[in-house]
Amino acid sequence: MLKLIVAYDKNMLIGSGNKMPWYFIDELKHFKSEIKNQILVVGENTFYSFKKIPNEKIILLSNNKSLLNKYKNLEIETDIEKIVNRSKNEDIIVLGGRNVYLQFLPFVDLMIISIIEKEFKGDVYFPKWDNNDFLLIKTKKINTFINAYYFKRK
Repeated sequence: MLKLIVAYDKNMLIGSGNKMPWYFIDELKHFKSEIKNQILVVGENTFYSFKKIPNEKIILLSNNKSLLNKYKNLEIETDIEKIVNRSKNEDIIVLGGRNVYLQFLPFVDLMIISIIEKEFKGDVYFPKWDNNDFLLIKTKKINTFINAYYFKRK
């Protein structure tokens, strides 16, 4: 299954430069619990923004093969179709950034969205998506955000 996880504010803001515009420990805990023991897909900007590289297997969308020597849990890929096909047999979670979300959004089976109930300043926004393409299956209010799960309509 191909999943996508994102946190955005009321305006669908996801970033300020290469950083998150907020820091909420409860949202971070939720994020970590959702990605634990999963295969993660990230773009280079998102990868370089990690303060600590997760232990999970990471597929980096990049041509930079030199990184393979630095990280044991890293795989380099340039072909999105290969990742989409792989997700038919393995759970894979798309972590971003914006361009990665944009490329994978048509193929995602499940979106896990943390909606931060405030407005922040920044310059990177989640791509517009059609609510009619997805079915909201669950929401949960957790202190600073609303957690929403959307399944792709077939």
